[in-house]
Amino acid sequence: MCCMNAIIHKLLLGSPVTCHSSCRADMGQFFVLVLNRGSPVTCHSSCRADMGQFFRTWDVAFRILENINSVKNRAMLDVHDDNLLEETKIYICDINPNMLNVGKKRAEERGFGDNKSLIWLEGDAEALKFEDDSMDGYTIAFGIRNVTHIEKALAEAYRVLKRGGRILCLELSHVELPVFKELYDYYSFSVIPALGELVAGDRESYQYLVESIRRFPSQEKFASMIAEARFQKVEYENLVGGVVAIHSGVKF
Repeated sequence: MCCMNAIIHKLLLGSPVTCHSSCRADMGQFFVLVLNRGSPVTCHSSCRADMGQFFRTWDVAFRILENINSVKNRAMLDVHDDNLLEETKIYICDINPNMLNVGKKRAEERGFGDNKSLIWLEGDAEALKFEDDSMDGYTIAFGIRNVTHIEKALAEAYRVLKRGGRILCLELSHVELPVFKELYDYYSFSVIPALGELVAGDRESYQYLVESIRRFPSQEKFASMIAEARFQKVEYENLVGGVVAIHSGVKF
């Protein structure tokens, strides 16, 4: 839950990642992949089903919506226009229609089933169905690791964001502390696949999960990839010693 709190705080308030940030998210469109004020936010998800049982992009979308509508954050963000809140659009995009259906059921369980701010779209992170410069925010949670061409996904995020728009990527990453790394490696390669086979009868998916994490670029390398996609103020913050990292950048 601390991961979600951190990413929501950074997206809505433009709080610093590691050292500093001068960007403040617009209250419009998010693409969860995306957020927009009277315009959208995009929230994207392209992760495999094995990740879905404990955290998916729609969880970020729900928390964004809760924060936007909370009395506390309305006061903090100086939002006094109810129409503005009603115009906020959060686009939840997934390449897998079955996972979108699961997300919609979760939305109903959370009381968001009829909420017009949530828009569900089947789509590919490498070829988004949005116009240029149309989104205020872009988040992707535990999904970029499974995109075939990460560079294309980052380029698409840059394309759809407005100037001043912010990208936030929450992803499993690389542990840096030597002693912790040894323990984490043992747990990852020896325990996780075995538990997957025991509990879910699916060792292969959990083995893929571990291996995909190891293949994913290091925190510094991924930050450089975001910068190469023309984002500025690129920063990252490690959580739990680097087990998870939040990367951010701003389009100027």
